[in-house]
Amino acid sequence: MLKQDGFDNLGFTSVAVLYLFFGVFSFFSSAIVNKIGTINVSMSLGAMCYTFWIVCFLLPSYYADLSDKDKENPPWILNKNLITVMLLVTAAINGAGAGILWTAQGKFISECACAENKGFFNSYFWAIFMTS
Repeated sequence: MLKQDGFDNLGFTSVAVLYLFFGVFSFFSSAIVNKIGTINVSMSLGAMCYTFWIVCFLLPSYYADLSDKDKENPPWILNKNLITVMLLVTAAINGAGAGILWTAQGKFISECACAENKGFFNSYFWAIFMTS
């Protein structure tokens, strides 16, 4: 979709940045979740990081709706370079938040479960997750 909006391979680049930061922050996310202390706060923080990246995808679509005359001098928020930087920065934020979110949800499931139902809770989570 970004290619059609005039942003070439920005979608692939933003996903690459997201997974790069997700991989790096996964090493530190356990310490971050333990430092925050509350699992609900950790999961909320991680989910908010997803929100920033998703909302930034509105900007390229608004940019694509501009006429050719308006693209020469767009409003500051629809500047093509600013959109590119914002998407890459929010992808990095999302990657960091994803590491925190996934660690916190794993900790949440393990704290809710006992030895008898731990397998059920994990399989139930993954069954729902894989259907979406």
